[in-house]
Amino acid sequence: MKHVVFAVLLTAGCNKGAEPLECARIIPGAIDRMMDSAKSELSAEAFTRVQQVAPKMKEAITRVCRDDQWPPDIIDCHRIASTQADINLCQRKLTATQRAHADKATEDVIASFNAAGSGSSVGSSSVGSAGSASAR
Repeated sequence: MKHVVFAVLLTAGCNKGAEPLECARIIPGAIDRMMDSAKSELSAEAFTRVQQVAPKMKEAITRVCRDDQWPPDIIDCHRIASTQADINLCQRKLTATQRAHADKATEDVIASFNAAGSGSSVGSSSVGSAGSASAR
């Protein structure tokens, strides 16, 4: 069940990327919809952990979207994405560099959450990015 909840969102390079406000408006909604669709697939405990890490994940992926200037077609793809599979399809359009940035952002958020000693950890089985090996 690797990458069930956060396979988040990067795109093929283009000089004209999404406006920063567009990333901030679209990415959190895509993550929320994906979480809603994954809720029935996760245990209550796993879903609680995912909810705890979600705010930082939204911030990190929004930042990657903005910094990598995702093209409008990728943003539009995420605008309607509602499941992990939908987001995986969007992310297949990313360059290797952009996937690496998304993977790093995801890994950093998970590592920070786990290091904070929340009492339970989040791993790639409940949170991940579609750029990771199992989703390619």
